[in-house]
Amino acid sequence: MNNATHINPAFDASLAEMDTLLTAMEDAVIAQITEARLAFVEMSASRARMVRKKDKALNCLAEDVELKVVTILAKHQPMADDLRYTVGALKMSIEYERTGDYVKHLAKSIAKLAAHDENLEVFPSLSRMLDEVEAMFISYRKARTTNDLDAAVRVWLKDQRIDDLCSEVVREAFENQKKGDGNVHSLIHAMSVAKNSERIGDKIKNLVEIYYQQKTGEHLDIKIE
Repeated sequence: MNNATHINPAFDASLAEMDTLLTAMEDAVIAQITEARLAFVEMSASRARMVRKKDKALNCLAEDVELKVVTILAKHQPMADDLRYTVGALKMSIEYERTGDYVKHLAKSIAKLAAHDENLEVFPSLSRMLDEVEAMFISYRKARTTNDLDAAVRVWLKDQRIDDLCSEVVREAFENQKKGDGNVHSLIHAMSVAKNSERIGDKIKNLVEIYYQQKTGEHLDIKIE
């Protein structure tokens, strides 16, 4: 959020409207991720289909943000920090929309798993991965809305945990499949859940980097040993 005030109240109002749209997009993404996680826990194809339907609302919000940004640039011609903040908001909306796409793909695979009606040994690990991704996005949203840069960096660092979990899930799934745990089609859809969850983690990492640049004007670059 941008806490700065300007001489022109209309500019502040436009920035507030833009941030309200971003918050709505965050709420929509969280709702999608939560619904996908519950669909997986319950192995509910109907819940998974609801996730895919909700993606349309997120796409509409992304268009609203784009229009608002274009309007701000045209009417107020922001400079320096304000320009960086406005452009960053547009970048965020694009990342939110793409995150929704990955959740949609994930939900499609969950619906396929539900149709196969198999209880794979890798399911608990996949469920844990979905829990981690949901918590990661919620933590990012909280950091952004409370202007907590340190908390945002901690979220950025959590992406390594998501990557590690994905590797564990892939390895476990293949080892179990070799022992006859489920058919190959179920394995493919389980891998899709893992890979799309990993990509969601990557998108959250990108969002933190955008937020960090908004606040500092610098790139977030931390070397992880």
